[in-house]
Amino acid sequence: MSPINALVDFSHDTGTTRWQDRHARVTAPASGYTAAGLVFTAAILTAFAALLVATAWMFWVLASGTMGSGNALVAIITLVAAAAAFAGHTGRGLVASLVLIGFGGLALLIAALFAMAGCALMTG
Repeated sequence: MSPINALVDFSHDTGTTRWQDRHARVTAPASGYTAAGLVFTAAILTAFAALLVATAWMFWVLASGTMGSGNALVAIITLVAAAAAFAGHTGRGLVASLVLIGFGGLALLIAALFAMAGCALMTG
């Protein structure tokens, strides 16, 4: 006996059950992905990965230049631990939390560097 597709509505059909079993269409669910969508996704993910690499490199250069290599390593470990804690409390994935915490940490570091530069310019 062939399986019946659950999407076919036989409630108003007056045919016999055997005929319905033999003639019901068995179709696989359609995929929601198109080739153009997959190519676009691959292009965006490649650009995003390059942006993440550039951001990580810039964070390392700025952090090691201002704090020294040892303290920069501690800051990176702290950011990863904060991302893990954030992922655990919010239910987000670890990668999404790393991206969020990483961009936030870089933004705070750049803001601190601009604040230090502003203070240096004002005090002369």
